[in-house]
Amino acid sequence: MRIKSFVVTIPLLLLLAACGPKVLDTTIAEGGKKLSGEEISTLVSGNTLHMEEYGIKAKIECFKNGKLTGSNSENTKTFGQWQVDEKEELCLRFKRWGGAEDFCYAIWQVGDEYRQLTSNGAQAGAFTVEKGTGLNPNSTASNPVTSSSTSSDQQPETYRNLPAPEMHAEKDIRFFHLEMAQDCPGCDLAGISLEGARLINANLPGANLTRAQLHKSNLRSANLRGANLEKADLSEANLAGADLSGANLSDADLTNTNLTRTNLKNADLKGARGADLSKAFR
Repeated sequence: MRIKSFVVTIPLLLLLAACGPKVLDTTIAEGGKKLSGEEISTLVSGNTLHMEEYGIKAKIECFKNGKLTGSNSENTKTFGQWQVDEKEELCLRFKRWGGAEDFCYAIWQVGDEYRQLTSNGAQAGAFTVEKGTGLNPNSTASNPVTSSSTSSDQQPETYRNLPAPEMHAEKDIRFFHLEMAQDCPGCDLAGISLEGARLINANLPGANLTRAQLHKSNLRSANLRGANLEKADLSEANLAGADLSGANLSDADLTNTNLTRTNLKNADLKGARGADLSKAFR
């Protein structure tokens, strides 16, 4: 995966890193052990997680009452909640990061490192654990979300009273979708919205792109072998020279799509709309 320099909060990285290469087999080969829900709870409760993704570091303090506080190297801070769900996955919710969504991952231990893996075996992050936390979320200590000038007699903000996430989150998500879609074999990109994106030579074999919004996108010479593009919007997209052999294009919108020298051998085009196949290879 090619990642350029950027500024973003850790939870957005956790949200989008699910598009990364599968690493489950590597984790198992390295002697990795999948933690049970009870083991995850014991590991996290009352302790501090030190995470790092693409050079950005974050410290997540997970309190025994299910609350958390977070700060990262981009100097942003937040409150939130953590829990272990019925799938025995660690779920983190950050009020000011990542749109206040739940991020749930299986936890695998490899030595002193703990890896967060998605359901398709991709690595969404990694962390080490430090015993204890530096703040009691129910104390009268200064609110870590606000400036250091907050007086010590002020109560911390409660989770439910935190303001909504900043409005630039959608822009940040598009940026990372664009970066990861350049080289993301077998990734789950269902519903991705990249209208007008420049994805020349993108490497996406076997990727899940169902219902993807790729109107006017430039996918010239892209590798989409075996990709699932069911119900995707590829209208006015440039797929010249792209390899879609064995791809699922059923019910896709191919209106005014450039299919010059596009490899569509064994592709499923049932229900596809508006396709001009006169210059494609079949």
